[in-house]
Amino acid sequence: MMTVTPLDNLSLKTTQRVVLPNISLPTYQTLWAEARDRRASNFAYSRGLLEIMIPSELHANINDVLKGIVTALT
Repeated sequence: MMTVTPLDNLSLKTTQRVVLPNISLPTYQTLWAEARDRRASNFAYSRGLLEIMIPSELHANINDVLKGIVTALT
């Protein structure tokens, strides 16, 4: 039996982002190493600019569904 949840009933919290300029590579590596066990956040780093993103619940749910599909296909 499949349960379908309408999108308007999901908690649609917005994705949270913070952008930090002038971050050194060692500082980025330290922050990433500290946060890697808490996979709720994503890090992007390029030329001193660090972006930390915490995906919304909807984004996480869609990601889980896509992982399941890829796993089933492989």
